[in-house]
Amino acid sequence: MKGSSVIGAVSGAIVVAGLLTLPWWAQSYYIHIVALIGVFVVVAVGMNILAGFTGLVSLGHAGLFAVGAYASALLSTRLGLTFWLSAIAAIMAASLVGAVLALAALRARGIYLAMVTIAFGIIVEQVALDQAEFTGGFMGVSSIPPPSLAGVVFPPAFRLYLILAVAGGSLWLAHNLRHSRWGRGLLAVRENRAAAESLGVSCYRMESTAFVLSAGLTGLAGALYAHQNAFIAPNIFTFDLSILMLLFVILGGLGTTWGPAVGTG
Repeated sequence: MKGSSVIGAVSGAIVVAGLLTLPWWAQSYYIHIVALIGVFVVVAVGMNILAGFTGLVSLGHAGLFAVGAYASALLSTRLGLTFWLSAIAAIMAASLVGAVLALAALRARGIYLAMVTIAFGIIVEQVALDQAEFTGGFMGVSSIPPPSLAGVVFPPAFRLYLILAVAGGSLWLAHNLRHSRWGRGLLAVRENRAAAESLGVSCYRMESTAFVLSAGLTGLAGALYAHQNAFIAPNIFTFDLSILMLLFVILGGLGTTWGPAVGTG
């Protein structure tokens, strides 16, 4: 076990070193692709907390992704807020929407839970299309400013570093969460709700908190995506994207620390 941990750490260090040197020799296209992988690693970590740790399957995370993206994009383009403030607002907006969604969705189980989250994703996409005066309709929101600091706009290399740092931080958060008392409570709820309740674990509270945390990470990823892409539109946040987000975690390994990064890559 100790040997495998060392091998994993060395492999991770090699990958990180390769990514840090990437912007200086790679074409902008490849920088963009790696940045998108980093964005969706954050999404996959949020999905892994929900589906991998708690056992709840959501097929509407594209809607939460859209909430974060639109919140950050509109605050930046309409009100002139910096990326840092608009990203915090995106996390708060997605977390709030996730909390409201959890109140309804967690009353269902299995296929019914999936249906509720599917409906949510479709509603968000339709609202983004219909409210053209607010969201830009099918034309979307364009000219979204990239992150900047003290008035200096981040070049593509530094935007990639920022995204990779957030992705690494989310993986670290999930790793610590999984091995914490609260994380073990989530795993207990996933394995046997009745046994968890008998030990004093509030299944509904644990699942609700997991839903909100997952929504917050997804909203943050939406903000990163909007400012990396400089353009968002409703046809990006479709049901297909929700399926893809779930596949990231399934392919990498549900409930594992590195699964989101492997599956997304």
